[in-house]
Amino acid sequence: MLSIALASVLLTSTSPLTDELVLVSGKVMEVERVTSETYKEVVYKTLGGSDGRKSADQIQAITHDTGSPLLDDYVQAIELLDAGDFQQAIVILEEVLKDDRLIGKARYGWVQQHALYQIARAYFSMGEVKTVAETVDRLLKVVPDTFFYGVALKLKAEALSLAGSNAEARKVFEQLSADVARLGLPERWEREAELGQILLDGALKGPALERKLAQLVEKNRGAHPTVASRANVEIGNSMIQQGDFAGAEQFFRRIIDSGQADDRTMAAAYSGVGDCAYQRGLVAADSGEASAGEAFKEAFLAHWRVITMHKDVVTQVPRSLYFAAMSFHRRGDEEDRARALQLAGYAGRHYPNSPWTAKVYEDLSIRR
Repeated sequence: MLSIALASVLLTSTSPLTDELVLVSGKVMEVERVTSETYKEVVYKTLGGSDGRKSADQIQAITHDTGSPLLDDYVQAIELLDAGDFQQAIVILEEVLKDDRLIGKARYGWVQQHALYQIARAYFSMGEVKTVAETVDRLLKVVPDTFFYGVALKLKAEALSLAGSNAEARKVFEQLSADVARLGLPERWEREAELGQILLDGALKGPALERKLAQLVEKNRGAHPTVASRANVEIGNSMIQQGDFAGAEQFFRRIIDSGQADDRTMAAAYSGVGDCAYQRGLVAADSGEASAGEAFKEAFLAHWRVITMHKDVVTQVPRSLYFAAMSFHRRGDEEDRARALQLAGYAGRHYPNSPWTAKVYEDLSIRR
């Protein structure tokens, strides 16, 4: 029997006793303490006490030691984010930002930018896209050299695009590209901006879009493999749109197996695998084939992995909740449909303003 216990231990987290750097390669480095983190570089003390530094574009994430009692509220907020209680997490993080025991103190210099970025992510999860843009602007004003500079602008662009403001989203990517030269951001962000502009170009579809993306893959394969992997994900998505589910699934699985994808790209690749299985299930169901049920099960498992193992990818989780719920619904028996309603209810509680939540309620005929 498939378990969909939403309080799964997979949704829990523990705090390290040291600081940790998660590299783009996936390697995790334990360090004594990160002393500075900007969009250019991260400076740290090694466990042996020597100084170290890495270019920011080599680092996917930074996790700080949160063992101090002064950080209890921050830790509580992060736990609430993990549990999907975004509104309460925002309330607590805003209080953390007023705590003069932390803000402005060198030892906790990282707290301000991390808290503001987490607030932006929480608003995105809640579907408050206008407030996402405002919070990103606030972050860049308060911490102009923030480590999150590039990823925060990408989040702002995605929020604007979801709100139907593609022209404004393109301006954000233009800003990101210009800031590579103006501020000295790592070149990776110019390539990310180029990918973002391609995906916002409504005139590019089908083979024309795939050719453009393939060019970007070749351009970035060596120096910027995470950008290349993201472009490959979008090629797979284009193949799905054209009905080539088998070819798209092979594309997604190569990305997963490559080991050169960041958390967001891995989530998108697993989502793509789930989409392919879901489409196979629809085709089999239309033909009355018994394999439909197994295909929908595969679709659920792939999307469930996104929900549980890549829960920090706030741009992807509501979508995967939709397809996980619909996969159960399509399996057809009473127990599976009850699970679909359970997942829809979870989406409604935690992502009430997401268009994917509205869609799952509509498709399952649930009154809100």
